[in-house]
Amino acid sequence: MTPGAGLHPAPADQASRLRTLVGELRRTHPLGRTDESSSPLVRPPNLIAFASGKGGVGKTFLSVNLAIALAALGDQPVLLDADAGLANADVMLGVTPRQRLDRIIESEHAIGLEDVTIEAPGGVRLVPGTVGRRTAVGDDAVTARKILNACSGPAPASGLLIIDLPAGLSPLVLELMAAAVLPVVVATPDPTSIADAYALIKAMLTSARPDPGQSGPVPAVVVNQASDAEEAAKAHGRLNAVAERFLGTRLDMLGWVPWSAAAARSIRTRQPLMIGSLGSPAASQVHELARAVRVRLRPVHSSGRPAHRPSRGLFRAFLGRRRAGQSLRESAQLE
Repeated sequence: MTPGAGLHPAPADQASRLRTLVGELRRTHPLGRTDESSSPLVRPPNLIAFASGKGGVGKTFLSVNLAIALAALGDQPVLLDADAGLANADVMLGVTPRQRLDRIIESEHAIGLEDVTIEAPGGVRLVPGTVGRRTAVGDDAVTARKILNACSGPAPASGLLIIDLPAGLSPLVLELMAAAVLPVVVATPDPTSIADAYALIKAMLTSARPDPGQSGPVPAVVVNQASDAEEAAKAHGRLNAVAERFLGTRLDMLGWVPWSAAAARSIRTRQPLMIGSLGSPAASQVHELARAVRVRLRPVHSSGRPAHRPSRGLFRAFLGRRRAGQSLRESAQLE
């Protein structure tokens, strides 16, 4: 279990934090921008984006091991670590890259993913993220567009692209989640993780600039570090109940993964769970997650569109809603 799972922040404090986060987001990433970041979104056909409201929920762990599980099922996954300055997917995979994502971001010329991709264990190809380059590689909307342009280059027809995003509500996160055919929000049963996951989902739906006639993508939820399936279902249930009530949106649960000593050991030894501990309960759940991802993406392969989007009416109704005290009621129901 995550430390502090029994602590419940005061609803008023959570409401204030939600208002502050979304307010800051609207100032830095408003609707209707006319600069470079407001150009039409490039939507790579097989993009899966992993994000979280807060750090420490195991998002990179899931991205790495899901990529290996998908490779075992016959896909050709590319894992892109999009963290600006604090990337560590390469550490978990036990590789030492000579070039990283900043080559794409800082170049004045178009560079494709194939130019910075390296081979990693488990049949995964990795685009290593940047380390210690926060100033040079900012987490802004322009950076997101450069990444998407690189992702739109040549790729195997059966390949999947998994992007491991930084935690939080930055424009980089929101742009890449909006471009994904399968955006995934990772949370743990910790109440603070659930509250921050909801803040991220709310920010996605209030700041997204969808294509004409379409609403923004609704993320699926993965619950990590749960003690069992019941606890995972309860965590998802709390998050989904608030989303249905205040956002008019149902959140599907894509899967869950239990906390395990094998998972912690895989990180320390730099040997991924799906290579060194295939018989563990956590590995079994990652396999189930990989199967669920393939089922969700199956309609995308045939139609080129995500299988699940909220109705346009619900999205517009939410954008127009300005009821006093809404954030406080949202936070109270997350308790």
